[in-house]
Amino acid sequence: MESYNLTTSQIIQALASDNISGTAGAMDRGSNEVAIRVLGEYNSIENLNNIRVNLPGANAGSIPLRIWQQ
Repeated sequence: MESYNLTTSQIIQALASDNISGTAGAMDRGSNEVAIRVLGEYNSIENLNNIRVNLPGANAGSIPLRIWQQ
């Protein structure tokens, strides 16, 4: 984290923004309407690998950050 000038808050924010599920609308299927859900929740430690974290500074972009290593 130090080499990229990342704070714990930035890591927490990246994890929280990736760990979201919700509705993505509905689709008509004949006479039925089907709800569409997006599942983005972590369900294992392996899901935490390569979370993208925004780097501080203008136009710095983001990097994949390996949070968990075995």
